[in-house]
Amino acid sequence: MRTGWFREGNTWYYLTNSGAMATGWVKVGCCWYYLHNNGAMATGWVSVNGTWYYLTNSGAMATGWIKSGQTWYYLTSSGAMATGWIKPGNDWYYLTSSGAMATGWAKVDGSWYYLTGSGSMATGWIRLGNNWYYLNASGRMATGWVKLGSSWYYLTSSGAMATGWIKDSGKWYYLTFSGAMATGWIKVNGTWYYLNGSGAMAENTWIGNYYVNSSGAWTKTR
Repeated sequence: MRTGWFREGNTWYYLTNSGAMATGWVKVGCCWYYLHNNGAMATGWVSVNGTWYYLTNSGAMATGWIKSGQTWYYLTSSGAMATGWIKPGNDWYYLTSSGAMATGWAKVDGSWYYLTGSGSMATGWIRLGNNWYYLNASGRMATGWVKLGSSWYYLTSSGAMATGWIKDSGKWYYLTFSGAMATGWIKVNGTWYYLNGSGAMAENTWIGNYYVNSSGAWTKTR
């Protein structure tokens, strides 16, 4: 009585110890294999009860990272194709609903994240083109005011770090070339301005012996 693997044409089949043709999942040695309803050994992608698995050319079920075409996928220890956030080592990765590993910007549950060329989630400052962006410890792209160390920074609605003058909630602020919010006296294009401790530009008031007008410019001295 024949048992084990046998080949007919280009197709492999597996016969159990009783000689019956196997279908579904079978474990042979250290590897799992999937046999279709007609007994044919599966290779490539296969959907089983709504879950996707990948079988190598030898038929063995894959786990971990695989590259199919130009795209990377991650298979859990059970072989199931992962989607969403995963942390297989020290880094986080995001897999789209198709299982494809994301790179570049990805919007997840209303927040933006940046995945590097290797797929790992970025944190901290990153530079893309001419713009700087800040990703917090959870990877979310920051917008608005953030305090990093002893300095405040302002990230626009697109996440790009602001420099120069910005208006926020009716107040003017000045962000230096490094993005850090300025305080105290600053000289911009030949004109002096005063920014108080919160960074807001002073207007129509005396700063000691110096007067700043409605545009914030120092115009006279006592």
